Amino acid sequence: GASLSDKALAEVVKKLEQFNPSVIGLDIYRENPVKPEYADLAKTMQTSDRFIAICRGGENTTDSGVPPPPEVSGQLQRQGFSDVVTDPDNVIRRQILSMAPAPPCATDKSLSFRLASRYLKNHGIQPQLTPENNWQFGKVVFKNIQQNTGGYTGIDNLGHQVLLN
Repeated sequence: GASLSDKALAEVVKKLEQFNPSVIGLDIYRENPVKPEYADLAKTMQTSDRFIAICRGGENTTDSGVPPPPEVSGQLQRQGFSDVVTDPDNVIRRQILSMAPAPPCATDKSLSFRLASRYLKNHGIQPQLTPENNWQFGKVVFKNIQQNTGGYTGIDNLGHQVLLN
């Protein structure tokens, strides 16, 4: 099964919804459908525009990735990828905000991007691309790293990557 049972997830989502959250992000892979006895959970996952789930794109022929939960499949605005870039010393110093989709994960936005976008939407802030191809939220611009940014030299900087603080 899953790392979190349908029963436990249904209880957590029900408790969270009592507080009328702006957004609920599920950062747990769930490629199997919700069991029929948890129809309320399945319905929430299928219909709530506040529910965003995770998936991971395949990196090569031996890594096929992880699809989103079937309940959000086909709803790209409610999916976010979890793919990360690991530096040669196995430390994560960069965040990918968006990139070309990598099957079976069909979305082009990260889970963190989706969650922040959904939250900020309630405050009248919509993400947009600047003429320099950087993501901007309100007055804040997230500048893409270049191949030779900071201590990096000749890195793969595809997609919209930013340095983590």
